[in-house]
Amino acid sequence: MDLISCSKILSRPDVVHSPYNPDISWAYRQADIFAFPSLEEGGLQVTYEAMAHGLPVLTSPMGAGSIARDGIDGMIVAPYEQDAWVEALQKLASSPDLRTRFSDAARQRAQEFTWERVANRRAKLMLEKLKYPILSVQ
Repeated sequence: MDLISCSKILSRPDVVHSPYNPDISWAYRQADIFAFPSLEEGGLQVTYEAMAHGLPVLTSPMGAGSIARDGIDGMIVAPYEQDAWVEALQKLASSPDLRTRFSDAARQRAQEFTWERVANRRAKLMLEKLKYPILSVQ
């Protein structure tokens, strides 16, 4: 997609431009789902945040497929499968019960990834590794 076509899309009347706000929670609170069709991610902070706000996740395997669980917290769809994305969005939009089920599971799942819990898991793994001498191969 070139810059000209992006500017046309961004100037559409149905595209909402929001000013910078360091507290992005307001956007999550207004949303019904979190759609993240990412091709590649180095970090999944936005997915953790969305799930902590109880949003059902619609994402690609690279967008958060390792955190969100397909059919439990949301839906995992291949990034280039346009028809599957439309179908998943329609399914989530038309089913409040499904959104609620995914929402509850997402909020609960996000609790596994708090800073404290992740730090404790990593510390435990590091301490376990330190119990064994490092073997060098010559």
